[in-house]
Amino acid sequence: MASCHSLTMIESRLTGDPLDLKMFEWTDWQLEEGAREEGNRFDELAPTVVHPRGSSPPPELTIGIVRQFPFASKMQRMSVVTRGLEDSTFSLFVKGAPEIIQSLCVEGVPDDFAEILQQFTARGYRVIAVGYRELPWNYVRVQRATREQLDSELRFLGLVVLENRLKPQAKPLLMALNEAHIRSVMATGDNIQTALSVARECRLVSPNEQVFVLDCDVAGNVRVNPSTLPDNDTPDASDALVAGRYVYGITGRAFEIIRRKYPSAFERVCVRGAVFARMSPEQKQQLIEELQRLGYIVGMCGDGANDCGALKAAHMGISLSEAEASVASPFTARQGDVRCVETVIREGRAALVTSFGVFKYMASYSLTQCASVLILYSIGCNLADFQFLFIDLPIITLLVFLASRTKAYSKLAKYPPASSLISPQPIASLLTQLTLVLIGQVLVFELCKTFPNYTVGKFDKIHSTEKYYKSSENTAIFCSSTFMYITQAFIFSKGKPYRKTILSNWVFLLFTVIMTGVCIFVTIYPPEFLATFLQLELEPQISFRAVFIAIGAVHFVLSWIFEDAVIENPCWRRRVANYRERRSKMPYRVLERELSEQTPVLDPNFDFPPLPSIPNYEAQSAMDETAALSSVSHNSSDFAQHSLDDQEELVEQSTTRV
Repeated sequence: MASCHSLTMIESRLTGDPLDLKMFEWTDWQLEEGAREEGNRFDELAPTVVHPRGSSPPPELTIGIVRQFPFASKMQRMSVVTRGLEDSTFSLFVKGAPEIIQSLCVEGVPDDFAEILQQFTARGYRVIAVGYRELPWNYVRVQRATREQLDSELRFLGLVVLENRLKPQAKPLLMALNEAHIRSVMATGDNIQTALSVARECRLVSPNEQVFVLDCDVAGNVRVNPSTLPDNDTPDASDALVAGRYVYGITGRAFEIIRRKYPSAFERVCVRGAVFARMSPEQKQQLIEELQRLGYIVGMCGDGANDCGALKAAHMGISLSEAEASVASPFTARQGDVRCVETVIREGRAALVTSFGVFKYMASYSLTQCASVLILYSIGCNLADFQFLFIDLPIITLLVFLASRTKAYSKLAKYPPASSLISPQPIASLLTQLTLVLIGQVLVFELCKTFPNYTVGKFDKIHSTEKYYKSSENTAIFCSSTFMYITQAFIFSKGKPYRKTILSNWVFLLFTVIMTGVCIFVTIYPPEFLATFLQLELEPQISFRAVFIAIGAVHFVLSWIFEDAVIENPCWRRRVANYRERRSKMPYRVLERELSEQTPVLDPNFDFPPLPSIPNYEAQSAMDETAALSSVSHNSSDFAQHSLDDQEELVEQSTTRV
């Protein structure tokens, strides 16, 4: 523990892998690096020396690290060659996965090694095995030897057991993700039993779910066994299969074999998989890419160099440390825990809702202005230039800018927002607002003709100038539409469940109140210079001018009712989400429906994970050779209808039965 690590001194501070750092601190030893300059550090025999903490350590406990082999994910171990200050021979220390170290040792391995390892891993402990070897070689041979030559014929020293306590933020986060119908998956390099124990503790796997562990035997065959953990009241394996309450725990070896030999089963394993253990960096990246191919939007959290490939491949990569992983991921957590996952999702959803709201507002604004112009064109009129300027600058520009400043909601919503602008919800919202705008503007256009001082505008359609746009119709359309623009900005600035309430954006709310007051002032009693500037033809009686405000108020109430109570109704949105799930053609949705409708076959004599039986082919556990051949012949007509992958799977299953 004092020498077999990859720690180094940077600015007089010991840095490196957190696990190595914890083990080295526990030894209470001290690390010294000889040369201060990088160019001269490796000129010495032992550039790094470790010894017990103190000013004058004993020579027999002063150890120099002569050669170092960093941790390799494929080998699942690391090793160092050391030499004591008073020793005449070199020593090799190796640490890594217990099953790997066991295979390299020729002596010292106890007979109950597997049972002891099972006891520790089932309790969620992280277990590292340590091996040792004397090297009676000279310095040149030590430097020229390959790693395979060194890491052999070891003597087993023991197990290093670490309690990797679950951070208090992990369990609440996973519960929040489960409530939001966001699937969580663990991909780790730890032992499968350790990973399953942690998954149970943090509720990544619920207590009422059975876990089927997919692993490989010595011959390379995939075997399936129900997980057995202490203090686990999970349902019986058969009952869990029938009820559909089961998930998979997969080791790296089984993952690779299923991915290569059984592609159709590999998809189902990825859909139902909850814990992926002993995964190499390449396998983590392959898992991310397969989930993306199935239609998932994948986020990845990691804190080490082994996670760089997966972090880069994911749609949303989050580094939990500022080391190598932060280079490959677009997001880096300052707290160093998983709380940032919920923050990124909430902020992303709020940004999406804000973008859609701004788009809908700009589209609605354009359609509203287009309706105003078309109505006025019917009498050869139009909005004046300064009327356009009054609408575009103080109303539209500032409202759009301020409406987008509403922050994300503090709680994660149960359902995601609409992800497409051409989905029914945005289209229905735009059509509803356009209909209300047309009704309001046509109504005010006709009402202004009943006013006592209504004057018919005289317009030269060929040589029209701004002075000819002044009319009762122009004033009625302009004054009523200004309130409609403000209403639409307020309506499309959605709050809960993806953003905070609009009352939290007090700047936008204050500006909306101010602009509403300005529009009321322009409509009721504008100064003469302003009426001339905007070319307004006002009625002498204020009661008739108030009609425009009343129509704007009615438009606001109706728009709010239709948008909030109908289109954004939670029950309606939940029904739409459920309908999309049932009708979705995403590959993972199709597989989920297949897995929920079919009962998997659990056959202990069958070296394959429990998967739904293929249609038109019932796999039977007890079948003689004649019955097997007869079954293959009976299904020959259906066999041609399957895809190539399904045909290969049928052949493999038939061969296994024979």
